[in-house]
Amino acid sequence: MSGFSSVTNSEQFFVKILVPYLIGITTFYQAPDKIFPIVVICCCLLFCALIFSNIFYKKWKLYQNKMFLGILIQLQVCLLGSWNVMASNEKYKVGFFAQSTHKYLKVQVTDEPQISGKILRLKTRILQTFDGKQSNSASGKLNIATFINAKEHPDISYGDQLIVPARYKEIQESLNPATFDYKSWLADQGIYHHAFFKQGEVTRLNRNNGNPLIKFAQQLRIKQLEYLKKHLKSTDATAFSGALILGYRADLDPELLTVYAKTGTIHALSVSGMHVGLIYLLLNSLLDLISKRRHFRAIKYVLIFTLVWFYTILTGLSPSVLRSAIMLSVFIIGKAFNKTSDNYNILAFTALLMLIVTPNMVMDIGFQLSFLAVLGLVSLNRGISGWWYFKNRLVRILWNAASISIAAQLATYPLSIYYFHQFPIYFLFANLIVMIPLSALMYLGIFILLFRVAFLMPLFEWLITLTNSTLSFIAGLPFSTMQGIWIDKTELLLLSLGLVMLIVALLHFNKKYLMIGVGLIALVATSSSYEDLNAMRQRKLVIYTIKGHHAIAFIEGRTAIMLTDLFRSDQIYKKQVLPYLEKNRVISIQFTTAQQHLKKGHFECSEENVRFFNYVIYKNDLIKPRPQYKKAIITNIE
Repeated sequence: MSGFSSVTNSEQFFVKILVPYLIGITTFYQAPDKIFPIVVICCCLLFCALIFSNIFYKKWKLYQNKMFLGILIQLQVCLLGSWNVMASNEKYKVGFFAQSTHKYLKVQVTDEPQISGKILRLKTRILQTFDGKQSNSASGKLNIATFINAKEHPDISYGDQLIVPARYKEIQESLNPATFDYKSWLADQGIYHHAFFKQGEVTRLNRNNGNPLIKFAQQLRIKQLEYLKKHLKSTDATAFSGALILGYRADLDPELLTVYAKTGTIHALSVSGMHVGLIYLLLNSLLDLISKRRHFRAIKYVLIFTLVWFYTILTGLSPSVLRSAIMLSVFIIGKAFNKTSDNYNILAFTALLMLIVTPNMVMDIGFQLSFLAVLGLVSLNRGISGWWYFKNRLVRILWNAASISIAAQLATYPLSIYYFHQFPIYFLFANLIVMIPLSALMYLGIFILLFRVAFLMPLFEWLITLTNSTLSFIAGLPFSTMQGIWIDKTELLLLSLGLVMLIVALLHFNKKYLMIGVGLIALVATSSSYEDLNAMRQRKLVIYTIKGHHAIAFIEGRTAIMLTDLFRSDQIYKKQVLPYLEKNRVISIQFTTAQQHLKKGHFECSEENVRFFNYVIYKNDLIKPRPQYKKAIITNIE
């Protein structure tokens, strides 16, 4: 294999493999199934060509054109990425359950059941379909919701097999504009259908058929959550500690999530690389005495490796935790054999491994932000921390911590505003303030759960309250968050390139890159200013579709009148109505109800009619309930 080895020999081999593999995945991510056979044929033909090229490497003097052979290898990797992502699409698999109608489905619960109020939610995969006496093996995933009550609480857990009626619906796309695309988010996980059943329609067959390790970890997590609920007085403290230590976010208060999002510390409420890193540092310190004896070093590394992976499974196997666990594993193995590895290569190997197993993960927001944050740390942290040197040890430690936060924030900034449309102004201050208490809470919480020292719970709860109060204060400061930042994919690309150029220019003092970076960012700013000008001339009527409520927006320029029975503080309003107004640069919103008579500018709401410029509509027709399957109506007023 001298031909391949001479071309692929590189210190950053996995980086060179990851790039074409990513191109293949993203290019064919939503390709139609008709293309799949073509991709397979091209992949096989190219593989044969590479084999022959390697066999006749010297005879054909291919060493004179290594670049051509390298391009063929990268094209092969690109096609393999395309093949993998299309083959993993549930809709393309043989026996996909939704391709025909059935009477019953046999499903298996694939995740920990979630209870919200009186509704039990289950993630399942299809095992078999039943049509009378005939049964067939099947594939696919199905989200199930069912009513529960206190007297007949369903005894369903991970791994259980169930029989349910084959009465399901395709997941509906978002009905209101600029809202979270729930359908696409589930489709990225291979879920295209959901079902709602009465409790008596769900029959459990077999128990505990899932992965024994995951089953054990989930049961252990439930026991830890019950222990926290028993000894913590505040429900907010219980929810916070469950999220911080165990990665369980179902009980978190939306207001608390908003506070952490506004301060740029939301990563603390989802077990991430920071948490796994703290676990590693703790274990490494505790087992340092063992490592001093050479023949005991292997025991130390095995213990750390095992416990890190157990904690990863315990916290739900999120992309950020998986990334950290794999990277730490490579690092631990390297240390065990006294090997050093390139950080970019480790990061690329981790991403490649995760995307080979689950190619759809490339569209996961957590996966993208997690890898970008680490890439920022690897590439920027040393340069940023080197901008200033402080003789005082405490100041130096604080500056190093600040440089870590700046590096991660810079790397994730474009994607963060693209997805979340906001930027925390005080992120640096907030992260520095809460770094020590969050680390203390992490270690103290683990210590309490391991050794059942309940007498430390008051201290633990006080620290939680102090941390949340501090962040609430920061979130309440003037101009704490830049909100309503909307950019499209073109602006995202330009902003990312501009930011990269600026960072390179600042790290290497390069004027050329500085000018290019400033020019690209200026282009994005010009595009935003142009959209602001267009927004000042807009006139729109928006009739939203909201179950049990009505909401109609009359937009004129950058102001709007909202005719609705919702309040500004309602979560429905914030999630279903406000995003489109922010996207259209609306900065002033006046609320009114159908019972009020209001005349303002070109808007008038009388007893029977509503007038907006020359558009007149009967008020009762405007506020009557809309069918739940109908999308919102957006009308441009001339």
